[in-house]
Formats: sequence, C-alpha cells, structure tokens
Amino acid sequence: MSHTDAELAELDLAALLAGGIAGPDGRLRDELQGVGSAAAAVQLDNQLVTAAQAGEAGAALRGQPASGIAPPALDHLVRLGLAGCRDDAERDLLGQWLGMVAGLLVLRERARASR
Repeated sequence: MSHTDAELAELDLAALLAGGIAGPDGRLRDELQGVGSAAAAVQLDNQLVTAAQAGEAGAALRGQPASGIAPPALDHLVRLGLAGCRDDAERDLLGQWLGMVAGLLVLRERARASR
C-alpha cells in the first residue's frame, strides 16, 4: 500500500511508537520499518530536520557521542520513541530505526536537489 506525503504527514507517530519498538521476535516492528519510517522522514523533513541530524540522534541512542542539540521536532520524536522502549535492546533498535529514517531523509534531500 502506498501513501502520499500528506497522509504520512498526518500519521500518528506517538501512537505507533507507544506500541513498542520491538515485535515478539525481538526485531524492529514491521510497522516502524515501513510506514513509520516513511512518516517520520516526511514529518521531520517538513520541520527542516536534516538527514545528518537524524543520523546523529540515532547514533547517540546506540552509545556514540553526539555533537549538538537536536532540533525540537527530532527531540520530540526521540522522546516519543524512548517512551515506547521497554529495555536497552529496544533503545538500540530505536537508534537503528532513526538511522533508517535518516536514510530516507537523504533520499528526500537528493530528490529535492535534482529538481
């Protein structure tokens, strides 16, 4: 199923993240991998968050040092994600998910630059 940017901009990420980060198998939930990461990329892009900022936030969740302050929209998303984490393994998965979101932001940035 495909979604428009307008639909993704309205997706309730708080509700999606509140359902937890990992599925019963311990891996990133399918909903987060698919529509959730696309929606997060659209919503962050609309708030002028860059791929580099999202990637850094993801790396920080996985224990790497962060060099700056996250923009408010990204900070809010990270807080929503952390609230959905049940343990350190899910925190690591959240960091991986933000890396996926950063990858989608790169694609959006490149598409905009090639217009």
